[in-house]
Amino acid sequence: MYSKKIFSYYFCINLHFTLYVIYMNEETLEHFIWLIRFGIPRRKISAEKLTQNLSYLEAPVFFLSTGRCGTKWFSELLKKDKKGKVFHNPKPNFAIQNNFIYHLWKLDLSEDLKYDILKQILLSGRIEYFRYAYKSNKRFIETNNRITFFAPLIFKIFPQAKFVHLYRHPGDFVRSGMQRDWYSENDFYINRLKMTDQKTWDSYNQIEKISWLWYSTNNFIEKFKNENPDANIYEFNFNNLNYNNVKELLTFLNISIKEKILKKKLSKKVNVQRNEYIPKYEDWKNQDKKYIKNICKELTIKYNYKL
Repeated sequence: MYSKKIFSYYFCINLHFTLYVIYMNEETLEHFIWLIRFGIPRRKISAEKLTQNLSYLEAPVFFLSTGRCGTKWFSELLKKDKKGKVFHNPKPNFAIQNNFIYHLWKLDLSEDLKYDILKQILLSGRIEYFRYAYKSNKRFIETNNRITFFAPLIFKIFPQAKFVHLYRHPGDFVRSGMQRDWYSENDFYINRLKMTDQKTWDSYNQIEKISWLWYSTNNFIEKFKNENPDANIYEFNFNNLNYNNVKELLTFLNISIKEKILKKKLSKKVNVQRNEYIPKYEDWKNQDKKYIKNICKELTIKYNYKL
């Protein structure tokens, strides 16, 4: 008897809640969604006021990477810290703008204009994330690799930000990209990063194109680090994922996660590809390895990788 009463009670609550959501106006519904993401606000601030002074936001964290190098793993780990809000694939994720942003830095435009264009793009997609992070007193953390080419702008408007340069052996990265059919006829994503020299680009095979993506992205990050020595940047080699290295990174980020939780996470893989039909890099033919070496050699030496 009691179970039926309890069921009826919860049914009525869910029904009322559903009707409430249906009859909400768009603005109220959007506010409700942000509340679900961040929780009950503890303070107020308008988007306009925050835009004028982004220093209100506590040291946000941005992971810079090619993707396919542990960003999802770190997202799941950092979510264990309730003081922050972690976003691995926020909407918009800037995937469509990624290639444009990368090449914008090379255009013959004034630096001020470049920064202004990028700031408008970034804030149009992130100001509400920043605002609700402030309102809920949560630290904003983004592991989305498409945020990478915003790095110079982010440092300019968030000098208090912390960056993590996350990288992985190019052979492992290229293999992962091939398993996902990047730059093939089956690649549905038409805005993937590519060079402007169409003739050279068309002469590249799939391995070379993905190698170029690895090199160009990491080279952009290296340039950012060299030109901004005052930026708070931590370099993390995902091929050396272990307890001590992760603990050191967490210390840099000023994030505390219990030893038991960290060790448990280290025993689990995240975002693993199911259909591994491409042989491991170590088993590749010498010619295929040479394709990667010809493009990535400079940075693989810097990162102490063997090709």
